[in-house]
Amino acid sequence: MPAKYYVVVAYDIKDDRRRGRVSDILSACGSRANYSVFECFVTKRQLNSMKSSIRREIHKKEDIVLYYTLCRACVETIEREGLFKPEKQMVKIV
Repeated sequence: MPAKYYVVVAYDIKDDRRRGRVSDILSACGSRANYSVFECFVTKRQLNSMKSSIRREIHKKEDIVLYYTLCRACVETIEREGLFKPEKQMVKIV
């Protein structure tokens, strides 16, 4: 089984259409944690494909997409407060 990575993706995209397309790409790869933040549990190949698809959608002079890859120890220290999905619906590292 290929190694998987836990990646938090945050974005600020100016245009509604581009933002929607990026959101669709990320929805196929992970779970929405916040309006413009997704948690993804993906293989290296899936991550590269996701980044490539997003790169084609954004305008580099107007938009920003941030990728935070977290190690297992970091993931285990994630704390959530307030309104969020039940833990069973969140991305897990097994």
